[in-house]
Amino acid sequence: MRPRLEVSGLAKRFTLHVLGGRRLCAFEGVSFRVEAGECVQVSGPSGAGKSSLLKCLYRTYPASDGSALFDAGGGSVDLVTASDLEVLELRRAAIGYVSQFFSAIPRLTALSVVAEPLLAMGVAPEAARRRAEEMLERLDIPEALWDCYPSTFSGGERQRVNLARALIAPRALILLDEPTASLDRVRRSIVLSLLAEMKRAGTSLIAVFHDPERPAVVDRALVLQGVAYEAM
Repeated sequence: MRPRLEVSGLAKRFTLHVLGGRRLCAFEGVSFRVEAGECVQVSGPSGAGKSSLLKCLYRTYPASDGSALFDAGGGSVDLVTASDLEVLELRRAAIGYVSQFFSAIPRLTALSVVAEPLLAMGVAPEAARRRAEEMLERLDIPEALWDCYPSTFSGGERQRVNLARALIAPRALILLDEPTASLDRVRRSIVLSLLAEMKRAGTSLIAVFHDPERPAVVDRALVLQGVAYEAM
């Protein structure tokens, strides 16, 4: 059986044009596999390329070298060479992403932000709204805020809206960049429980966690050291 994701020789290099074209290597030659229902933690020191790796897999950044064969059940797609239209379709239907920062969409309520992925999949508006309400309640967003704009929320509340949006629809793969960083212990536990449920349903997770201890949801770690790395 094919892995959910097979990454081979992935690299990301930046060209700093404002510094005379200086080249900066975020990471080099990274290879690993992720199976269905598995969580791989990406760890390493600050600046080792953890966030850049997730962004290359989501195609926010184009990779400089290597391949990332993704299989959601309908055949493999190389996330490095796939067309922009293919990537957009994968984001809509199969790959979720939680960034460190939530960019609030102007004049959209929390409910609208969270329900949008389901609406894009063709779910009826009323059913999408009910599911969005369930997710916001699960992630402890007060009901009084559901029809408010997330731009007015606290950092922790914004992050939970961000998580609700990313986790509301079934996904084959979810990329998580410090999803619990701005949360207290109780709400961190809520998020990890939700991720564990998604794993049991077959979702694959690649996550950057800065928790003092490795979360129980993690199966393996990929340790980045800049241009060097070690899979554990």
